[in-house]
Amino acid sequence: MANDKLIIYGLAFLAIFSIAWLLVQCFWILMTLYQHQMTKKLDRDFRDLYLLFNPVQLLTFTMTGALIILPLSLFFFNWLVAAVFTSISLVLPGMLVKLMKSRRKQLIIKQLPDSLSVLASTLRSGQNLVKSLEYVRDNQPAPISQEIAQVLFGYQL
Repeated sequence: MANDKLIIYGLAFLAIFSIAWLLVQCFWILMTLYQHQMTKKLDRDFRDLYLLFNPVQLLTFTMTGALIILPLSLFFFNWLVAAVFTSISLVLPGMLVKLMKSRRKQLIIKQLPDSLSVLASTLRSGQNLVKSLEYVRDNQPAPISQEIAQVLFGYQL
C-alpha cells in the first residue's frame, strides 16, 4: 500500500513537472516569436522616425519591466490586476511608437503646403528641381526636411 502511494505521488510529480516544462517551453517560444516580430517592426518604425535607438534595447526594457511588474502586482494585488499591468507594459512601447508616427505624419501634412510653395517659388525663379529640393531641405524644419533629404539621397544614388 505504501508503495502504491509512492508510485502515485511519483507519477503525479512527473506529470506536474512535465506540464510545467511544456508550459515554460511554450512561453519561451511565444516570447521568442514576439521578440522577433517586435524587433523587426520597431526597427522599421525607428528608421521611419529617424530615431537612433536599438529596438532590441527597447524590447529588453519592455520584457524586463513586464517581468518585474508581474510578480509585484501579484504580490500586492490579484491575478487580474497583474494581467492588466503586464499587458499594458507589453503593449505600451508599440502604442508610443504608433503615436510618434502619427504625430510625425500630422507634422508633415501641416508643413507640406509651405514646402510646396517654397519649391514652386524656387522653380519659378529658374532653379532646377534638385537645387530647389536642396533649398527646401535647408530652409524647412523637420520632419519635412528629413523626408526631402531622403529623396535627395535616393536621387544621388
